[in-house]
Amino acid sequence: MRHPAPRGRARAAALLGAVAVLAALVGCSTTGSTSKAGTGPLELHLGVIDSITGSAAQYGQDFERGAKMAIDELNNAKDAKVKIVPSFCNSGGDPAQAVTCGKQLQSRDKVTAVVASTSMEAVPLLTFNTSAALGKFVVVGISQAAGLTSSNNPLVVRYLANAPSYLPAMTKLLDKTSKEQSLGIRKVGIMEWNTEAGQALATNFQKNWEALGSAYTVSSAVYQDGTTDFSPQLTSLLAKDPDLIVISQGPASAAIIKQATDLGYKGRYYVPVAQSPTQLATQIPVEDFIGSVFETSQASLDTPRSTKWRDAFKSKYKLDANANNSAGYGSVELIAHAAIAAASVDAEKIRAEMPKVLTIDAPWNIGGYHSLAPSGDVKVEYGLTLVKSADDFELIQP
Repeated sequence: MRHPAPRGRARAAALLGAVAVLAALVGCSTTGSTSKAGTGPLELHLGVIDSITGSAAQYGQDFERGAKMAIDELNNAKDAKVKIVPSFCNSGGDPAQAVTCGKQLQSRDKVTAVVASTSMEAVPLLTFNTSAALGKFVVVGISQAAGLTSSNNPLVVRYLANAPSYLPAMTKLLDKTSKEQSLGIRKVGIMEWNTEAGQALATNFQKNWEALGSAYTVSSAVYQDGTTDFSPQLTSLLAKDPDLIVISQGPASAAIIKQATDLGYKGRYYVPVAQSPTQLATQIPVEDFIGSVFETSQASLDTPRSTKWRDAFKSKYKLDANANNSAGYGSVELIAHAAIAAASVDAEKIRAEMPKVLTIDAPWNIGGYHSLAPSGDVKVEYGLTLVKSADDFELIQP
C-alpha cells in the first residue's frame, strides 16, 4: 500500500520538480560551469599557475600579462562565445607549491584547464590532472622539459618548441648566419641552468652543434637555480676561449653578460627565446651584447598579424611584447577556441579539438605553433635576431 507523502514533503517534492524542469529549460548546470548552445557563452573556469616571485619571476610576470590580455579580449568580445572565469596562483618557482596550486584550482575552483608558465609548474600537475574523482583538467605548459610529453598523459599540451625538435634546424641556422655574417663561431661554451628545461637546451644544443663537424666544439658549466654569482662557471668557460656563450635561462642573461664582461669576455652570446634584445637593453647596455644572437619567435615577425598584436600589447601594458607574453596569450586562446569548437567545457572534449583549432594561420596564434601531436608536442619555426649595433637588430628567418 502506498502512503501519501506528508503535505510539507509533497510541496518540497513539487518545488524540486519545478526547479529541475526550469533548469532543463534554461540549460543550467549544477556546477554553473557551462551554458548550452544558444543560451549564451560557455563559462570556462581557467587556472593560471605562474612564477610571479622567485628565480623565474620574469617568466611568470611576462606570461601572466599575455594570459590576462587574452582573457580580457575573449570576455569583452562582441557576441562572445566563451566567458573565462580565471583563478591565479603564484608558485614562486617551487614545484611543491605548484602542486598545492593545482589541487586548489582543481577542488575549489573546478577548473577545466590550467596554463602554466614554466616546467616547474606544468610537470607536477600531470600526477593528478586526469583523475575523474578529483576532476579532470587540461594542462597547457610553457616547458622544454621532456617529462611534459613523455608520460602518455592525454590531457597535456606543450605550448613551446621542444628542444629536440627545434634545435637541429636552429644550430644549422646559427652556423649559416655565422658564415654569412663572418661571425667566426666554432667553439661554444654553455651556461647550463640545472633544471630540466636548462638541461634540455644544453644537451640538445651540444649534440646538434658537434654534429656539424670536428671543428665545432662545446664545453659547459652548470649553475644551480637561484644563482646570482656566475663568476665560477664563467671563469671555467672563459679558460676555453669560446667564440660564443650559450645562455640557457633567459632571465639570467643580464647578470651573466654583465659578469662575463667584467671578467674580460668580449665575445658573443646566444640568448633563448624568453629574452628579446629590446627587453635585455632595458637591463644592460646594448654595447655589452653587440654581435650576439637571440632566438626569435614568430610573434616578433613584421607580419600584419604579429604587428597588430604587438601594438595592442604595448598599448595595454606600455611594454614591448616578447615570446613569453605571446605564449601566455596563445595558450589561453588555444583553450578557449577549442572549448568553442567542442561546444563544451569538458576537459577531454577540449583537448580533442585542439589539433583542429591550432592552425598556423589562426588569427590568435601569434607564436605560429602547429601540428599538435597526441603526445602534446607542437611544431614551430624560430628565427634569429643578430644585434649588429645599438640601433640595428637584423631578423634572420629560417
